[in-house]
Amino acid sequence: MMNPKVKVVSIKGKYLVLRWQDPMTGAACQRSAGTMDRKAAQQKALELEQAIRNGSTTDHSRTTWKELRAQFEAHHLPSLKLSTVRSYATAMNSFEATIRPHRLADISEMRMATYQSRLRDEKLSEASIASYLRHLKAILRWGVDHGIMGKCPKIKMPKRARGTKHMKGRPINSEEFRRMLDSVEFIVGEENAHSWKRYLEGLWCSGLRLEESLEVYWDRPDRLYIDLAGELPLLKISAEYEKGNRDRTLPIAPEFENWILQTPESERHGAVFDPLGYHGDRPRKDWVSKVVSRIGEKANVVVDIDSRTQKPKYASAHDLRRSFGARWAFKINELQLMELMRHESINTTLRYYVGQDATRLGKHLREVVKGDDQHCVW
Repeated sequence: MMNPKVKVVSIKGKYLVLRWQDPMTGAACQRSAGTMDRKAAQQKALELEQAIRNGSTTDHSRTTWKELRAQFEAHHLPSLKLSTVRSYATAMNSFEATIRPHRLADISEMRMATYQSRLRDEKLSEASIASYLRHLKAILRWGVDHGIMGKCPKIKMPKRARGTKHMKGRPINSEEFRRMLDSVEFIVGEENAHSWKRYLEGLWCSGLRLEESLEVYWDRPDRLYIDLAGELPLLKISAEYEKGNRDRTLPIAPEFENWILQTPESERHGAVFDPLGYHGDRPRKDWVSKVVSRIGEKANVVVDIDSRTQKPKYASAHDLRRSFGARWAFKINELQLMELMRHESINTTLRYYVGQDATRLGKHLREVVKGDDQHCVW
């Protein structure tokens, strides 16, 4: 139960002033009593105290973005995954650096539109812009729900332009993957080459996301865990490390099982994927991502061309995941592929992996009817 105390204060001015501490943000607030009659002002103070107890009024005009961010970080972010917390922090830092917001009342629809325009001027992708806006919209709505701000400004989300692509890369083929393996030693050196080739092979066979691969262990059920105790190997994922934020037990593709079983039983402890750093240590996720991209560049595996700069984008760790999904798209149905890829929505599976390769689909159709009459009958 909130028990705010509103004081009547006399200052130089036309009217007495009501002062109190906002129970949600802890900020000092004040407003004019609209009278110089102290008895009338005291009555208004009592009415304001009751309104604050009922949660029906907060002086939003003076509340700052800094106060909202502090409350959001203290009361909402601790319940979220670390990766989600980082995404919120990235969006908030970008917003602050670009717009420099002060009071929440100043965050208008026009300022949000200006923010989008400036991000485009900085050459951010539409996907990144949309991600920032989704996180900011969630923060502002949380502020409204908790009485910290009056209303959320309308934020128009960017629409994918006609003719633009869903993917920022593409699946690569076996020949391109072999070129990447042949390029490993040039990037990481002879001493570390074996561990990095094993790492790339594991990504190719498993379909794991890069951040997931570095959390897979033989003996850590609290992370991503390879369970070999049953009839078939299974991948068990703790909710904290799953993009869908729930515990999952998943089958393992046969090629990934074969890759796993190449590790002798005596060595099945610690991390399953263990690419070595330059000093023999375990590298960070961002560094691993850069190394894989450098390997793709060395192998000259171009997966996309930036429409604005015309610069090539070389194969990355996620393109190996795309390759895994594309291979299995012709072997299993859509719902099975959705489960294997761990998509939250069947629409993601259909958009990215089903029907993407017309030539392969055409060959598959011919295999299906091989030996039958292929002429159209009417």
